[in-house]
Amino acid sequence: MTRWGNITTYYALAFIDAIILAGPILARRRRDRIILHYSSEMPADNSLQIRADLLARKMGVDSVRVYLADSQRLRRVNALQIGVGRTIIVVSDILIRGLTPSEQDAIMAHELAHAKRQHILKRNLVAYGYLLATIDLPLFSGYRSLPFSWTTALIQGGIVMFAIGMLFVPYLNAQFEVEADSLAAKVLGQGESLAGALTKLVQLYPVRKPMSGFWRRTHPSIVERVERLRAANKPARLT
Repeated sequence: MTRWGNITTYYALAFIDAIILAGPILARRRRDRIILHYSSEMPADNSLQIRADLLARKMGVDSVRVYLADSQRLRRVNALQIGVGRTIIVVSDILIRGLTPSEQDAIMAHELAHAKRQHILKRNLVAYGYLLATIDLPLFSGYRSLPFSWTTALIQGGIVMFAIGMLFVPYLNAQFEVEADSLAAKVLGQGESLAGALTKLVQLYPVRKPMSGFWRRTHPSIVERVERLRAANKPARLT
């Protein structure tokens, strides 16, 4: 037996970790199943699906399936990409009706950018990593052969990891949105279509409660994203 425990200790931690991870993983899979259940898969010859296929090939995404969400049942869904092994884009019927074809393409390019950069996988790995660190460090502190100073340090480390995760994961999400906007604009050759789509998205899905100063540092607002896209469209001034 060593100071850091025996093999039984690690098996116990691994078992606890598996149970902890099962919760959010199963919850996400259930959410995805519900979304797809109340959505209709676009036929292969549908204009939206054809344009999504063209964009996917242009962006180096293997394949994509487009689903139209029933806004009466999925009121909070506007557009999102789900799935890690396969790429599925879900857009609401309200959003599709409210956008021009070029704006629809911009939204799909944005969601395909998430798939291209594997943002879902990266976000999950980081979030689950912080979750396990937050829980495992305090659990390890309970091992009886550790000196008290180490026990205290492990508990404090868990608290610190929790605080860092609460700040870093939202910040990472914000960076992923900016990266997806940038890649979509690059593929389309302009950012005005996406800027227009985002502007209409706010009108169709108004934000009930404006973000406070703290959350604005970790969540880019639609206004900020639109300004960034339109600024990138402006020609550089000659000096």
